[in-house]
Amino acid sequence: MTTTSTAPRRQSTPPLPRHASLRGRIPPRRRPSIVLFFGLCLGLSALLLLTAITAVQLRFANRVFAGVRVAGVDLSELTREQAAARLQEQLTPFQGPTILLRYAGQAWPLASADLGLQVDAQATAQRAYELGRQANPLDSLAAQWRLARAGANLAPALTVGEVQAADLLQRVAQSIDRPARDATVTIHGLQVVTTVAQAGRDTDLQATWAAVQAQLAQGESGTVDVVVHELPPLVHDVEAVADQARRLLRTPLLLAYAGDAAQDEAPLQFALDPVQLAGWLHIIPQPSASGGISLTLQVDEAAVRAYAQSLAAGLARATIDARHFDPIDPTAGRLSVLSPSQPGRVLDVAETVTRTLAALSTGRAQIDLPLQVVKPAVDMRDLDRMGIRELIASGATTFKGSSAARVANITQGARQFEGVVVPPNGIFSFNRIVGDVSAANGYEDALVIWGDRTAVGIGGGICQVSTTVFRAAFWGGMPIVERWAHGYVVGWYGEPGMDATIFTPSVDFRFRNDTGAYVLIQPELDLTQGRLTFNFYGTKPNRTVERIGPETSNVRKPEPPLYQVDPSLAPGVKKQVDWAVDGRDVVVTRVIKQGEQVLRQDKFVSKYQPWRAVYLVGPTPDAGG
Repeated sequence: MTTTSTAPRRQSTPPLPRHASLRGRIPPRRRPSIVLFFGLCLGLSALLLLTAITAVQLRFANRVFAGVRVAGVDLSELTREQAAARLQEQLTPFQGPTILLRYAGQAWPLASADLGLQVDAQATAQRAYELGRQANPLDSLAAQWRLARAGANLAPALTVGEVQAADLLQRVAQSIDRPARDATVTIHGLQVVTTVAQAGRDTDLQATWAAVQAQLAQGESGTVDVVVHELPPLVHDVEAVADQARRLLRTPLLLAYAGDAAQDEAPLQFALDPVQLAGWLHIIPQPSASGGISLTLQVDEAAVRAYAQSLAAGLARATIDARHFDPIDPTAGRLSVLSPSQPGRVLDVAETVTRTLAALSTGRAQIDLPLQVVKPAVDMRDLDRMGIRELIASGATTFKGSSAARVANITQGARQFEGVVVPPNGIFSFNRIVGDVSAANGYEDALVIWGDRTAVGIGGGICQVSTTVFRAAFWGGMPIVERWAHGYVVGWYGEPGMDATIFTPSVDFRFRNDTGAYVLIQPELDLTQGRLTFNFYGTKPNRTVERIGPETSNVRKPEPPLYQVDPSLAPGVKKQVDWAVDGRDVVVTRVIKQGEQVLRQDKFVSKYQPWRAVYLVGPTPDAGG
């Protein structure tokens, strides 16, 4: 019987080809990938490398990498400050390279000490620190690897004694250099001589120094050739220059002045001797346009100027102003000469030099001296044009009761101003006119202000004269250029603020004559009344002068009297030598008007210090005696 099965039927599997592998049918067992394995290894290696690199960077942060040396000095793992300190310690003094300068068989050794070589420790430490630290990180790692394997030995950064080295090179150049000579013409006395041609040598100091620096930068000893330029002897027109010199030395050069009949100046003539001229002549080689050397005859301008200055000193004559006195006749304006004027004389040195050089270059035998006659500021020939015809201002002071010595000094001082004339716009100087206040000039000992007290000194009373002149200039409305008040209020001069002290030569009284005409100064001395007056004569300007003040402020009492023992006085005797005066500040205002219009206001400020009384007393008797 036939049995029918309901189970699903398997499909028959086609037979495998004979060459097919059984493994092709059975799925392989899973195992770790080789690629993954190597990837893990590489990652681990990279991590380890990164860790190592990081460790190295951290270890050497702010420190010099291992293997770095400078001139054999190990700086590994040192900070820059430590490295600089070690370099300073071990490379001072620096026994650096020796440079041998060489030229034409000659040699000059230059040791470190000769060149003033020193290690720049800070710069060298910085250079050592920068090894292994490039801008590109990969370049830095490569450099660090090379340092770790082979290290590096740097040449130190050096400083050179520039002046010392330049001096050495200059001395070397002096033994090498020589000027080019090619049929050079020289002058010996009055003889013109030629010499044999010779090539010159010129050391190129700049190029030689550059070569020395390049060798020093290598950090090693070595030889440097001195750079020398040959100067070939090229000469032009030798005979022409020699003939020119011979012509100049044949005859003297005449320097003539024709004179000035109007000023009674006689003619003058000087001869410049060929022997003296020969010392001024020089044959100078100069580069020519063709590239060679041409010879020219040159005159020593400095020597000509010195000669002209010496000549000017001998010819110079100072101007002397005329000093006039009156009686003044205001209606006629007539004056008579007390002391005549004299024109001055001055040689124009610069023009003399110019003319002399021009004559020597062209072969001229004579020049005219530029001698100038200088008209005096107050010329006696100008009496009729001076405008001195009326009284324009006066100033007065009294000195009655003064000692005989003080009166003598006032008289002597006032006498110096008799007939003094101030030209238009001229500056009057009291010290210039009064001269040296000394015993040699007739001044006697009298009381003067000396420091913080009144003492006996030469010329006491001369300020009476300066104060009187000041008052005349004040009332004349003339601009006061320099005026100083006394240190304290002096009773001789009346109300404070109208005095003027002088102390030759440093403290002066000066005013400017702005009247437009000459001003004649005439002192009047009344010994009976004890009165000194200064009168100014000229042409009165269209103006009036008013005074406001004196205005006093800041009054200060003096200190208590001072008693000083004077052994020359008898016991119990007391003698007063200084009197108490209040200190104060005083302002005097001068108003200058033209009609009702105010032209100018001037303030004169005086600051007087308090002045205490001083007594000299005899010594106290010894109680035990």
